[in-house]
Parts: sequence; structure tokens; C-alpha cells
Amino acid sequence: MSWRHALPFRFPARWARVVLTLFAFAFAVPALAALFGADSRNIREEVHAAGLNGRRLAVFFELPDCAECLKMKRRVFSSRRAEASFGRLYRTARINLASDSPVIDAQGNARRPQEIAEHLRIFAAPSLAFFTPDGKLEYRHTGSLTQPSEFLLLGRFVSEAAYEKEPFSHYLLRLSPKH
Repeated sequence: MSWRHALPFRFPARWARVVLTLFAFAFAVPALAALFGADSRNIREEVHAAGLNGRRLAVFFELPDCAECLKMKRRVFSSRRAEASFGRLYRTARINLASDSPVIDAQGNARRPQEIAEHLRIFAAPSLAFFTPDGKLEYRHTGSLTQPSEFLLLGRFVSEAAYEKEPFSHYLLRLSPKH
């Protein structure tokens, strides 16, 4: 007896092929976001864990209905090259700005995500906050990055402290592979 006869409803063979093809495609597509994959409830612990591995912490501030946030997750954070290169320098965490669940900030205070963002002067999504090993905000970037190469340049920009010499937009124009 075939498996189709065991079903309580009629399931044509062509539909089985369609379902199996869709199922296979779903697992063949890369994950939405390899980087910044988990929500953080404790930035202080994330900073500490990053320091133990000789890295810094980068936090992605997002909103659930933010189209640019979703684009970054799909196009930029899921890149294997971005994951490997950025992951060598930074531990990553994500904060959902729409959540009301408390998050421990870098100083150890429990705050709502919106309060943490306000304290860090983050007023839009998507935004990235980069922290030093001692938990101080090192750099803040607001706005979408459309390519993994731009994202990697931002990581390099922060790790080299190039923000002390020029804005990221100038750095990006100067070093972008497009130009």
C-alpha cells in the first residue's frame, strides 16, 4: 500500500511533488539572519562574553514591521562572508524595540528596550550600536546597509576607530568596491 492510500483524503501525486519541492526549497534557502540571530535580554552579559573571546559587541536595534530591518537580515546578515568576517571581530545581539520585556543594559540596569535606545541616542530602526570591552558605547550607526560589503566596511570602520577621522559615509565612498 502506498503512503497516499493511508491518507484520509485524496492527495494527487502532482501535489505531493509540489509540496516536496516547496519543502526542499524552504531548507535550501539560507537562514534569515545568521548574524544578530538571537534577541538579547542582557547586554552586560553579552559585552562580557564578547570580551572573553577577544571581541567587541555589536547590537542590532530593530522593529518587527521595519522593511529595512528585514532587508538587512535577508541580504546582509545572512551572508556567509559577512558572518565569518564580522563574527571574528564582534559578538552580535539583537534588541526588538517593540518589546516591553526588560533588558539589562551595559551598566546592569533593567530597562525597557525603548529606554535603552533613548539612552544610547538611537531614535530609528535599523540601528547598530557598537560597545567597547568595558561596556561603553563606541559607535552608533543609524540606517540601512544594503550590501554585505558595506556592512563589513562598517565593522572595519569601528574596529579601526576611523570614526575619529571621518564620517562613515566618507569612509564608505572612499573604500567601497563599487567606486
